[in-house]
Amino acid sequence: MQRSGGEHMVRIGLGLALAGVIALAGMAAANADDAAPKIGNGKKQFGFAIGLQELPVIQQLEKRMTQQAALRGWEVLFDTGTGGNIQQMIPSVEAWITAGVPSITVAPFEPSAWNSLAKRAVDKGLIWLSYNQTTSSGYGTFGFGPCKQAELVGEKVVEYVKANDPNAKIFISTNVANPSVACKWDGLKKTIESQTSATVLPFQDANNETDGLKIMSAVLQAHPDVSIAIGTNDDVARGMESAFKAAGKDPAKTFIAGFDAAEPNLREIKAGGGFIKLSAGSSIIDLADLVVEKNIDLALSGPPSGPPQNFDVPVFSFMHGDPKLDDFLAKFDLMNK
Repeated sequence: MQRSGGEHMVRIGLGLALAGVIALAGMAAANADDAAPKIGNGKKQFGFAIGLQELPVIQQLEKRMTQQAALRGWEVLFDTGTGGNIQQMIPSVEAWITAGVPSITVAPFEPSAWNSLAKRAVDKGLIWLSYNQTTSSGYGTFGFGPCKQAELVGEKVVEYVKANDPNAKIFISTNVANPSVACKWDGLKKTIESQTSATVLPFQDANNETDGLKIMSAVLQAHPDVSIAIGTNDDVARGMESAFKAAGKDPAKTFIAGFDAAEPNLREIKAGGGFIKLSAGSSIIDLADLVVEKNIDLALSGPPSGPPQNFDVPVFSFMHGDPKLDDFLAKFDLMNK
């Protein structure tokens, strides 16, 4: 039977479409790791326990990790802990060790409390990695430079005080559950008081946006002339901003800083004119990618020889007009698509 030209073209089009689907499937397969880990239960999984699931910046970090791991055909397991409470983190990590999850990364807020679990994982042939702090057993630590961040914030705050508010009253929040980042408050206080005539008010603890609003509101009631506030992280800084707004403060005469280089804070800093003037941190996109890469690669290669390694990402500070802001925000735009 002779086919019409139209039918012939339809068949060609369908063939090309099918070829395109096959090609896309092939590309996806090429992006996934064909090999399964030879350690643990052999499943393409790794665990990540950070105990801060209430923080938006951690939620974004984990979203990116999930995306990048999936490109390699892997699954990331997360804990459900909040507030850095290790008692909430431990059940997830114990379950991963028992199940033989090939690689596990933990933020050990109290390293000594994790030593026995770390040893148990390593003795079982699993990969144990740490986040920010190290345990006595393990193969490496991911670093995001909290003390370097504190130095950068200190430099910018000192510059601002000297130029705009020499006798400023400053409030800095703490997170006593994570003493490894005490440089964010103790170090900052020393820097500010040694280099300016500003007064740093007594510390109070805050680790999320709700805490930031509550604590800053109380501080402003006791000290209405506070003009500078520094949050333990960018979530706390946003809570502080809400307190300043509620108190009728002028954003042109106030200065709020935070840590982590969180997306909403960076967008406000780029726009200018708001209360939040400064953030210091690393790209959570780059950090997420590094965590995924090292966990998978080590799970595939097995326990390494030699001393534990440090896996670090660069640290930056951001204020209005900084050209690096566009690069950081472009990464968030890609992730959010």
